[in-house]
Amino acid sequence: METRAHHIAVGAFVLLLMAGAAAFVIWISKYSAEAEYAYYDLLIQDDVTGLSVDGPVRFHGVVVGRVSEIKIDPANPTLVRVTIEVAKGTPIHIDAVASLEPQGITGVLYVLLSGGSEGSMMLPQTTKAPYPVIAARPGKFAAILASAPELLDAATALVKQVQLIFDDKNRAAIASTLDNISALTSALSDNREGLSNLVTTGTAAAAEIRSLAQELKGHLGTITGATMAAQQDLHNVSEAFSGAAEEIQTLVSANQRPIADFTNGGLYEASQLLVELRLFIDTMQRIAVQFERDPARFLFGDRQKGYEAQ
Repeated sequence: METRAHHIAVGAFVLLLMAGAAAFVIWISKYSAEAEYAYYDLLIQDDVTGLSVDGPVRFHGVVVGRVSEIKIDPANPTLVRVTIEVAKGTPIHIDAVASLEPQGITGVLYVLLSGGSEGSMMLPQTTKAPYPVIAARPGKFAAILASAPELLDAATALVKQVQLIFDDKNRAAIASTLDNISALTSALSDNREGLSNLVTTGTAAAAEIRSLAQELKGHLGTITGATMAAQQDLHNVSEAFSGAAEEIQTLVSANQRPIADFTNGGLYEASQLLVELRLFIDTMQRIAVQFERDPARFLFGDRQKGYEAQ
């Protein structure tokens, strides 16, 4: 009987010792967690479907903590209060923002912390409520959900347009077009030899056109050279005329007085001489006409006489 009581006492002592050890471990873990982490609240107005407790918290893509609690904000039922546990030492400034972002295409969300300038103050790091609040903004997932009705309306309108395009009349027209294309393909297949000859002829014509272009290019070069030579000749003639004009101007300047005397007296005499020359030319023309009509009469006079009767 005493032995049994002794065993019960030993067992009870062992149980108490194990319970104390477990309590100590829990207390140490809690103390360690409080020493290594800080807590913050996020007030989110968007749908938090896909976000769960123990979900990751990332700071610029690096995992720095987890979601510790998700609940409706008692002060404002339109908001969701998300409490996050972040490793102490994470540089979260007062102008940092938080958003809910999707992980791939699974629909699972995580908390992304970003922003915060170097010159701004740091948010307090504490383990006691109330926790500092980090401003929240809509994430990509929320933007997708917000634009979903518009996308659905656009898709519906697109489907209606497609239905209008592929109505019975247009389907018949498309079928007729496909039949025509098939007939054209068959015709081209039947006339492959003619098409081959046409391609050969086109190739030969292209070669001739290329040769003609080369010849024209050579002729253009020749014409260009001749044009440049003509321009040089015109330039030389222009210089010659310029020199002649200068010589004439020098001659006129040197003989200005004799020219003035000629214009005063000699010009009148020259006019009279021209009048006499004109009269002389008229006389010579009349003589030439008479000589041409009857040279003998002009030279020997009118010597024809009749026969006298004897």
